[in-house]
Amino acid sequence: MPTVAELTPHLAAAMPRLAALVPWLLVWGVTVIVLALTASGLVARGAARIAAEAARADVSAGRGSIFDAAEGRLRRGRRLLLVALGCVLALWGLLWLAGCADPLLNELIFGVLVAGILGPIAIAMRILEGAMTRAAARTLSPGGEKAADGRSSSRRRP
Repeated sequence: MPTVAELTPHLAAAMPRLAALVPWLLVWGVTVIVLALTASGLVARGAARIAAEAARADVSAGRGSIFDAAEGRLRRGRRLLLVALGCVLALWGLLWLAGCADPLLNELIFGVLVAGILGPIAIAMRILEGAMTRAAARTLSPGGEKAADGRSSSRRRP
């Protein structure tokens, strides 16, 4: 693993304790993505075993299943996270155009915020959103019908 001084030299000189967290944030990001992939597979497998009545047990979800409700919440959360990421990058762009972006700020924004925190969470949320979409498609439709090929007839959201 590269040393802190190799990853973020300006941050290591100015804020050594924060710079010491950068390699751990990158390891954390990889771990979050791997765990999201594992959870995605487990959710998809579990959806095939769940009964249609149990999938529609959430009254607040309306006509859809609990997987549809979870997918919607993950979609909204991911959009908010992407807006936050866009605001951080827009702020950096404005500072760069104004000539105020120094190397320390670049390392803070890209090393800590984007690569260490916001990026892995956005990727994990997208993976889990896809898992919920597949899980909703695997559960029975509200009418309890299955398609001719044995699949559920519920529709997939775009």
